[in-house]
Amino acid sequence: MITPTFAFGLTASSVVLLLIVGAVLFGKQLPTVGNWLGKTIKSVQDGLHGVENDLNPTAPHRDAITPEAPKPPQRIGAMTPKFDDKPAPPAPPQA
Repeated sequence: MITPTFAFGLTASSVVLLLIVGAVLFGKQLPTVGNWLGKTIKSVQDGLHGVENDLNPTAPHRDAITPEAPKPPQRIGAMTPKFDDKPAPPAPPQA
């Protein structure tokens, strides 16, 4: 029987075991570790974009794109019902 393997020859059960051990060890620090990992990935992506721009100078830079300026909030009038000055005449009774 052939068992599926992941990177470095790890099986699915060993990957699950490593995830459980990691959660136990870093349980309280998971938000900090996640934040650090996110910043690391972002810096690697920025570095790759920098190398890409160095190799291809005709590509538009991300800094060249300027976002649209935010619009000021608009006032909305009070949502009150509008009544006529004179009420409509009553309808004649139907027989």
